[in-house]
Amino acid sequence: MSPIKRELWRLVLALGLLTRLPLPPHPAYSDGEFSASARYYPLVGALLGSLLWGCGTLLQGLGYPSLLVATLVVVMAVMITGALHEDGLADCADGLGGGLDPAARLRIMKDSRIGAYGALALMLSQLLRVVAIAALPALWLLMVAHGLSRAMAVVLMACLPYARDEADAKLKPVAQRANGVTLVVALGFGLGLLLLLPPVTAAAAIVGLALLLWWWRSRLKQLIGGYTGDALGAMQQLSELLFYLVVLAHWGQPWWN
Repeated sequence: MSPIKRELWRLVLALGLLTRLPLPPHPAYSDGEFSASARYYPLVGALLGSLLWGCGTLLQGLGYPSLLVATLVVVMAVMITGALHEDGLADCADGLGGGLDPAARLRIMKDSRIGAYGALALMLSQLLRVVAIAALPALWLLMVAHGLSRAMAVVLMACLPYARDEADAKLKPVAQRANGVTLVVALGFGLGLLLLLPPVTAAAAIVGLALLLWWWRSRLKQLIGGYTGDALGAMQQLSELLFYLVVLAHWGQPWWN
């Protein structure tokens, strides 16, 4: 298989993990290929954000109010991804909030049932997302938010070891720590999207996301000793919300006009 074709198939693998889109099976699938596909998570996020941008713009053109447009955009995102990242956020909230030791926290995170912490985390995060998207000055920012937030998940994979036994992993390839090439490519996609923003806003986003990464990495290391697939999903959700907050801090500034 040629290098270009191999990278295209890795992109297909990333699409298959992060979305519910019907895709062809990889002709030479392996755990190593699946792990390498993480470099394209930000690109998949940008593609998803572009699709949401287009749908949201269409809804705006039909005269729907901004709050309804934002709600429908969030619904579409959940349907396309199968609530993969939302599930991770809820599981982390339940496990990290309710477990008394690392083993108990990991056991709770693995449980498919949702508890009070998880339900509250989902409700509050979705409410914040809808309100924030409704207030965005431009829907193309969805492309940046979804791409950049998935880049942060890959960075987390490179910063911590996997917290479970690989044999116990729901997605074994995610248990493989991101290597240097995967990290550089993912960051290239993610940071490249920030070039669409004014330098001051891009710098604020980088600082904010770096602080979030430091905090989330510290909490995970302290509470469960590493990352899990759920922790990556939570990282994406938290990063997306933080990006919206950074952008909205500049609402009404001249560069939006």
